[in-house]
Amino acid sequence: MITIVITTYNRVHKLFQCLESINSNQVNEILIFNDDEKNKLNIDQVLQNNPILDYIHIYQPSDFGFYDRKFRKPFYINKALEIAKNESVLISDDDGVFYDNCIEKHVQGLLKYKFCCGGVIKHRILNKISISILQGTNYSINKELFNNINGYDEFFINTNGGGDFDFWYRLYQFSKKTAIKLAYIPTAIQKVSGKSSRKKSFSNKIKAKEYTLKKHSLDFTGPMYKWSPEIRNKKWMKLIN
Repeated sequence: MITIVITTYNRVHKLFQCLESINSNQVNEILIFNDDEKNKLNIDQVLQNNPILDYIHIYQPSDFGFYDRKFRKPFYINKALEIAKNESVLISDDDGVFYDNCIEKHVQGLLKYKFCCGGVIKHRILNKISISILQGTNYSINKELFNNINGYDEFFINTNGGGDFDFWYRLYQFSKKTAIKLAYIPTAIQKVSGKSSRKKSFSNKIKAKEYTLKKHSLDFTGPMYKWSPEIRNKKWMKLIN
């Protein structure tokens, strides 16, 4: 069995599409972290009669003493891996729609591998899988591995993003050091259909870059989404069709 974790902010209609695409008897827990401190999330009326309501748990910012406006996904992911009842956890953004059998492929993959990432389609017209992203959605991980690489760095709460590169970089380094088995399953597809409703300032992007470069003693230049092509190509992972 697997736990699905979804972080959401101000995209309720996208969240509903994500939840309605979860059609798997392998899921017995869904943890939703609402990051909107102004509007409490309530999905009961929209999802009435949907059996997944029985195992959805919603957490509001006030549950953790948050009342200000910040990007807290790194904290929520860490908290989710701490409280999830299953050892296998699948991470999703609120605008991700699971294709048929996507979840089952993650479950099967985690029987042999400690980490699996699926295919992500971002283009609204061309249904092509993005091949060079270090995704923050549609990946599954074993709790032990998550803890071994120290989860997400919560410094990135202060930069409004940038933590996915740091997470993947540490995952890559750990896999090289320990020869742990990780898998890329491009046929486990999720389509990402929305744009972020958060405003990202230029100064925050600079802060994320400077912190990451200093933390890992790197000398990359240019935008973060182009860093480390040797990690982005996922050729260091086992390809499963």
